[in-house]
Amino acid sequence: MCKCGRASAGSSEQVRLRAGAGWRCARALLVAAWFFHGASLPAQSLPNAIQAYQVKAAYLYNFAKFVDWPEEPGGAAGPLVIVVFGADPVGPALEHVVWGKTINGRRLVVRRTNRVEEVLPCHIFFISASDQKRLGQIFQAIGNASVLTVSDTGDFLQLGGAVRLIVEGGTVRFRINLEVAERAGLKISSKLLSLAKAVRN
Repeated sequence: MCKCGRASAGSSEQVRLRAGAGWRCARALLVAAWFFHGASLPAQSLPNAIQAYQVKAAYLYNFAKFVDWPEEPGGAAGPLVIVVFGADPVGPALEHVVWGKTINGRRLVVRRTNRVEEVLPCHIFFISASDQKRLGQIFQAIGNASVLTVSDTGDFLQLGGAVRLIVEGGTVRFRINLEVAERAGLKISSKLLSLAKAVRN
């Protein structure tokens, strides 16, 4: 009886944790969707409504919906790969956000690494602030590959990154270096560009 009771309690706890994680990720998507439809996120709601890493995870997913990559060898039937490099600021939230979702018929896959030689292949590459000193190596490894590079480090755009996530005036926003994105062969939708805080050429 005791063993069964413990098993039942454990199962209930797992269900509760999964439900909680699902709700948190649903809120993350709601926040990102809210912004992508032109609204802003009030400063006071950030600490209480949702953790920053959940917002970042939702943005990575939404970026994938507004970017077109060049046609790949063998067609574009393969998955869209999101790579998180270094200390993981998005945690399991990213898996929950992309789980079971497709974009233009392509499923999304999340991969993590802290090895420069394992950067490619990928479509979206998120570099955590902890690895800012390795940006030179990372960009060299990416080369001319069609990769949307994203980070929240301060001088990311000036160093050659494509998208920088920022919190400005209590609102989650992003900036785009359009020249870098176009050089990588990426086509960013006008919808996404209109929502960018600033577009560098």
